[in-house]
Amino acid sequence: MIIGDIDQTSGKCLADSYGDEGQFERVDVTDQSSIDDFAEAVGQKCSSVRHLVSLAGAALPGEFEEGLGLGAQTIKDSIALNLTSHILLTQALQPLLGEGSSVVVVSSINAVKDFRLPAYSSAKAGLLGFIRSCATELGEKQVRINAVLPGTVATPRTLSQPKNFETLRQGTALGRLATPEEIAQVVYALCELMTCVTGQTIIADCGQVVKGDL
Repeated sequence: MIIGDIDQTSGKCLADSYGDEGQFERVDVTDQSSIDDFAEAVGQKCSSVRHLVSLAGAALPGEFEEGLGLGAQTIKDSIALNLTSHILLTQALQPLLGEGSSVVVVSSINAVKDFRLPAYSSAKAGLLGFIRSCATELGEKQVRINAVLPGTVATPRTLSQPKNFETLRQGTALGRLATPEEIAQVVYALCELMTCVTGQTIIADCGQVVKGDL
């Protein structure tokens, strides 16, 4: 397993948790040359990639407060991180994907529900178009591509954001928020178990979207 991250300390720690099976390569997914270097390093370590999980993304500082008042640079940076990075990473590693391989990109329920983050939500919605637009091309190589749309997940990063987590919890059909482990299970299922599924989006949100539509 190869972990790619811009944060060398956290990335290496995660890779080390897998023992001898874990390896780390630093990559800045908003930088084309860094992605190219990462893909080259992966190719040197292994002849093929079984599963690519592309999960970089975050709402940037200011997005929660500014709404449609976002500046052009913030919009550009948000799109680069939350959409363009996934496309470029898939392009770079595509030659290493073969029969039975899969790609899973992590989008968000922001793609289908109003949380007032125009740039971030537009990027996450763009990922749905991306997976549908290349499902047939990748399918010719027997490679699948799908997207997971997590709802609110209480991680240290999200807990630092200006959100009312109790209100969000009450706004779910199950009365709770999904855990990081549960999102990982959905990703695993798309990689290893749901082998006839491609070009699809799986919402993993404990019913935030469903209850919100009632």
